[in-house]
Amino acid sequence: MNNTIHENQILENRTTTKIDRFMKENNIYKNLQKAGIIKVRGIPVLRVFTLIFSLVFYGKNWYQFKKVNREDTVEGKDTVYRLLNESKFNWEKFLSLVTFSVVKKISRLTSDIREKVLIVDDSFFDRSKSKNVELLSRIHDHTDNKYKKGFSLLTLGWSDGFSFIPLSFRLLSSRKEEKILVKPKNIEERESPGYLRRIDATRSKVELLMEMVLEAKKKHLEFKYLLFDSWFAFPKTIASFVREEVNVIAMLKRMPNVRYRYNDRIVNLRELHSMIKNSWKKGMNSYSVSVELLEKKDEQFIPVKILFLKNRNKKSDWIALICTDEKLADDEIIRIYGKRWDIEVFLAEDHINKILDNMLESLPNYLRGFIWQN
Repeated sequence: MNNTIHENQILENRTTTKIDRFMKENNIYKNLQKAGIIKVRGIPVLRVFTLIFSLVFYGKNWYQFKKVNREDTVEGKDTVYRLLNESKFNWEKFLSLVTFSVVKKISRLTSDIREKVLIVDDSFFDRSKSKNVELLSRIHDHTDNKYKKGFSLLTLGWSDGFSFIPLSFRLLSSRKEEKILVKPKNIEERESPGYLRRIDATRSKVELLMEMVLEAKKKHLEFKYLLFDSWFAFPKTIASFVREEVNVIAMLKRMPNVRYRYNDRIVNLRELHSMIKNSWKKGMNSYSVSVELLEKKDEQFIPVKILFLKNRNKKSDWIALICTDEKLADDEIIRIYGKRWDIEVFLAEDHINKILDNMLESLPNYLRGFIWQN
């Protein structure tokens, strides 16, 4: 038992050393100041932040950490909560400063041959046990097609196919007032980060996504393509990114009202597939065609490449990818779009950890400790 405690202490000391090095290398204190996260008196803000940051790597919540380190820390619960709940602190800006700095360091070490991409995903953030969380809403969960208590989590990340770094996120409530279960608090300072965050929670996902991507461009973040799934693959969205000179690769829905011009005919995706499916030779798993995507609002035709792929699970079925870079080879479109899986793995990690925690709770203490150490 004493050996286990000693080993855990050594592990925590090593973790603390690595965290301190990360803090110095990425100018965490200066970035906290730039984001307006400062304290006039009391315990230094960097010390409180470092403690909160460390809990993730120690695998403990605040209660567990305080119980073990009761005499070593002078930070109380109120000190920690005041720091996290202050509406004037711009945590979004702080996250942006740190992550963009980390990405630029990794990007310099990445070969120019390897494409860097931005990836966006919209997932359900479950808060089914919550009661008083601001802007808690009934949100549609696409995975099981049900409405649940929680939020939509819009996440933008950067990947080189090996490393994935989350850049920014938006936690979104329902845009329909009747589905909002908990009303937001009134914040007097209308330009404070807390107030703006509450406004963003009920804005359009496409508008917010555009702002997040343009922020990455503004900071000269190196990327070649923007990847997203069919939930964002609307003509208006694609046209908006093309105007900003951002190339898109995305999965397509079979929407009857989305039209393409091919051989002087205006057709939807199903009709386009019917027109070209006879061109597929035996043994071919994919076939691409250059078309023009119709953006109805501005009556604009956007040159794109659509790549049809045979569905391995259903031989008679097919899926389609759209790419705004017409010169990109079919194999490259498939390979680059495969990097979108990085964000799925990233978002699934928290869910997997919760499942593991629940499984471990039912095990005896000695066996639970053995599993965590190994």
